[in-house]
Amino acid sequence: MNMKIFLFILFLVLSILNITSIRNHNKAMRTITKPLLMPVLLSAYLCSSSHPSCMIALALIFGFLGDTFLLGSGVFFTLGLFSFLLGHIFYISAFLSPVLLSKIPIYIYIFLLPYLIYGFIIYNKISPFIKSIKFQGLLYFIVLILMSFSSFLRIYTVHGYQFWLPFIGSILFVISDTVLAFNAFKSKNTCREMIVMLTYTMAQLLIIAGFID
Repeated sequence: MNMKIFLFILFLVLSILNITSIRNHNKAMRTITKPLLMPVLLSAYLCSSSHPSCMIALALIFGFLGDTFLLGSGVFFTLGLFSFLLGHIFYISAFLSPVLLSKIPIYIYIFLLPYLIYGFIIYNKISPFIKSIKFQGLLYFIVLILMSFSSFLRIYTVHGYQFWLPFIGSILFVISDTVLAFNAFKSKNTCREMIVMLTYTMAQLLIIAGFID
């Protein structure tokens, strides 16, 4: 077994262990496995890609910081969200780097409408529970939506798995962060926490898989 296959398998094993630790309320296992996820995935990406993107690497590094900070509460939770915000910005940069926006047909921007409607509905539902950080929450949702839509704009630049895997991954990221918001600010629920980690790990894996050449 070569190193890259081993690292991807290790990532999947760590993901399963982390989700299992949430179900079993095993805080020690969760604390061990969660910070390991992104470093392992980053290592797998660097071993697999002949031309690794520094933007992708930075997105994973800030994903690691976000995972680690979110294990805490208070100021650490805020730092975690800020880390993921920066991670999304790096993903936007990676998605748009090969895209010539001037070549994108204007009608493509119609597909931004479902994102805006979704963001409006979710933000209105969650905003009563985030009174102290409404602006930060709005900013985060805007960047999150732009991250996924930026992935969609690659449709004229890349094809096959290089388009579909990151795009599906970006959608899963939106789902993960939405469920995380309700779980963190409305009411905590073990099932929601498991959904957050399942969609999050699969989102990161699919985005990275789409950037392996």
